[in-house]
Amino acid sequence: MQRRDFLTGAATGAVVAGATYLARTGPTPMAPGTLEAPGQAPVVAKGLHEWKLVTTWPKNSPGAGTAVNMPAGEIMPALQSGIIDAAEWVGPWVDLAMGFYKVAKYYYGPGFHEGSTASELLINEDKWRSLPADLQAVVRVACQEANMKLPAEYFARSAETLDTLVNEHGVIVRHFPEDLLTRAFQISAEVNAETASEGELNRRIYESWSSFRKLAMAYQPLSDYGFIHNRGKAQDA
Repeated sequence: MQRRDFLTGAATGAVVAGATYLARTGPTPMAPGTLEAPGQAPVVAKGLHEWKLVTTWPKNSPGAGTAVNMPAGEIMPALQSGIIDAAEWVGPWVDLAMGFYKVAKYYYGPGFHEGSTASELLINEDKWRSLPADLQAVVRVACQEANMKLPAEYFARSAETLDTLVNEHGVIVRHFPEDLLTRAFQISAEVNAETASEGELNRRIYESWSSFRKLAMAYQPLSDYGFIHNRGKAQDA
């Protein structure tokens, strides 16, 4: 089974190829992260500069950059030496702990590549089925608890930490140009669609996800997006 099957299977709670998936979530939308120099993002949007960046982004972005994978401990030295231009990590809370602000003062957002992490608990199917129902329920509830607490904690801590980065460490927050974000979401849609061709499980998951996403997006203006958008306008008035 391909690794992507394990990742996408977690969303269904399905039992596939001897493993039981219990879905957990992760942090709030990932911030693309830190840059060494200002003005790189607008240049990237015009296709005039190729980033080398550490990222979880699954493929190179035409006109935007070359993805580089490396251990977490090597990111800081790579930024310092110029081996990479930027680092996409998690968000302000974790970025502060990593110390990226010491070598990269420009913080760009919002994220476009990872709305939330899809973590999962993988359990051997035979072992899972051998558990009594009450212990299975304990494991499920533990996953649900983590599913609620983890994004809430990341949101709260990142909000606090962004203030620290800006006011104590001189980090400059900037927004990506709209044309870059539009192209990034187009590429994201292409990557997601590619998964449907990788197997029957992938096709079923993609079609289910894609169908529900359309319904959810149609509802969003009346739900979370509409509420937050209008509250932001009222706050700025």
